Amino acid sequence: MARLSAADRQLAHITVADGVMVLTVKLPTTAAPTGRAHWRRVRLTATIPPHLHTRAITDWHLPTLVLDRRGLLLRCAATEQIAAADLSAGATAVGVDWSPATLGAAAIVTERPDGLVSDYRGFTYDDRGLGIRLARLQAEGQHLHRKAARLTRLAATAPSEVRAELEEKIAVLDAHRTAIGVKRGKINRELAFHFGREVTTTPPRPARR
Repeated sequence: MARLSAADRQLAHITVADGVMVLTVKLPTTAAPTGRAHWRRVRLTATIPPHLHTRAITDWHLPTLVLDRRGLLLRCAATEQIAAADLSAGATAVGVDWSPATLGAAAIVTERPDGLVSDYRGFTYDDRGLGIRLARLQAEGQHLHRKAARLTRLAATAPSEVRAELEEKIAVLDAHRTAIGVKRGKINRELAFHFGREVTTTPPRPARR
């Protein structure tokens, strides 16, 4: 996976015309480029999905490139103009709670001439087991942290030969902790995006007193 969002415009940029996106990336031709002759431009083209053609998109941002079994996937964010909404014209409000305890809960209240109505049942998000995986990874990371801390204390007073062995073990534990942190970050991101999609696309149940 390659992230281009932080790349300088001289190294990567996007142009869009007639429903086609062209990503131009400047890549080195040698391990240690020293001049312009050691760089070349590579262009990747992608068709913009039809459902985005009518959207008021003003800017496309550099994508994340992911290589999977289907080929090269461009995950690209965009800036879209949205008409300002009249907040006072709304008659329905959605309250959302996102916390480790609830992992996503929402309730809907509708204003009617006879007062506010709600079913009071709300909406509980189904995390598809991701919350359990997240808790397991957190516990594993904490265990590795305690183990690395104990070995660090032992290494501080150990002979040089033993200290070298302990430092190698500590490095392995730190690498495992880093990998667990990456996994937790991916799960957190998936939870947030999936919950947001569920809240915004799930049709509300009829409200009642």
